[in-house]
Amino acid sequence: MRERKRKLMRTKRNNMALVLVFTIAIFGAVCFARVNLEQELENKKEILATYQKEKKSLEEEQKDMEELKEYVNSKEYIEDMAREKFGLVYENEVIFEAEE
Repeated sequence: MRERKRKLMRTKRNNMALVLVFTIAIFGAVCFARVNLEQELENKKEILATYQKEKKSLEEEQKDMEELKEYVNSKEYIEDMAREKFGLVYENEVIFEAEE
């Protein structure tokens, strides 16, 4: 009877040790995963910041393109191009050119 109790106690101790080892292993795995996830989060934040800068740059470029589009469709642009490319002038307008 006494030997049976010893065996039972030894088995309980072994089971407790096994549970403790598994608990520590699981805790270690969770800590390791957390560190990896935190690193991944930092990398993703850097990528997000890069994309936000690129988005801002593209929005500014889009704004510039819209302004250029408005200018190209204006009477002022047409006049500038007619004067520059074809040398056209209004009636009764005199152009003075400087000699070189």
